[in-house]
Amino acid sequence: MTRLRESLKRNRRGMLKGIPLILHDNAPSHKSHIAQEAIKDCGFKQVQHPSYSPDLALSDYYLFPIAKQALRARIFGDDDALESGFEDWLDTKDKMFFIMV
Repeated sequence: MTRLRESLKRNRRGMLKGIPLILHDNAPSHKSHIAQEAIKDCGFKQVQHPSYSPDLALSDYYLFPIAKQALRARIFGDDDALESGFEDWLDTKDKMFFIMV
């Protein structure tokens, strides 16, 4: 974790302006006391992948932030307009967009 933090300082300075998020599943090595302390010592925040939630995939963390950014400047009058706007945005994406996740 310390090497990751130093690498971020050198190569991606803007990423350390906020609190870097570490996405972990529930693997024993990720839940170990040593790993938890290293994350805490580096000032990272841990995002837990919900255990036993097959309906939530890691791709959820890819798709929705990009969609949110794309739709951010638009104003929707109601939920139906938002849904339509989201579907229109999805229609602009080719198959590789979803495979590259």
